[in-house]
Amino acid sequence: MARAKADETKQDNGTTATMVTMVGQPGDAPDKAVEYTIPSNSAKFQDYVATLSGMPLDGAYEDFIDGLRKRVRQEAYEAVQSESTWITVGKDAQGNAIRKDLLTFPVDKFVAAFNYQWNGLSAKATMLDKTVEELDRGFGAWRAASRKHSDAGKVKIAVDGTVSVV
Repeated sequence: MARAKADETKQDNGTTATMVTMVGQPGDAPDKAVEYTIPSNSAKFQDYVATLSGMPLDGAYEDFIDGLRKRVRQEAYEAVQSESTWITVGKDAQGNAIRKDLLTFPVDKFVAAFNYQWNGLSAKATMLDKTVEELDRGFGAWRAASRKHSDAGKVKIAVDGTVSVV
């Protein structure tokens, strides 16, 4: 889950302001800076909205900024999350999730586990007359790890989606 950080004003020309917020990332990844543009103040926001509707909107400016800020933070978190190689492998005695980075496993064991999961997903997709992409929820960390291993020259990704040790 993204950790809340304070926003900073990067630039304000009196009409619009460019804001910067830091978004916490999964695992040990460094925080990511994301930018978004908003009206400089509630008067500018109301001027903008009035051109659209002609009606004053009390309190809408704060709601607008809050919604926009949440959206850009979530987008940034999801983008990095899609490249995460961390998976949950169980729970400890206190009920906390035990997380492991797939890149820390020996490559041969990773390949065997990846192909086992991929083949099961492929079989299920075939039986349901769907594509693997329609069913691969939760498989993103495995895909990210296979891409990173491939980029490092450790595995080869086959046309059918399986991986093999180089």
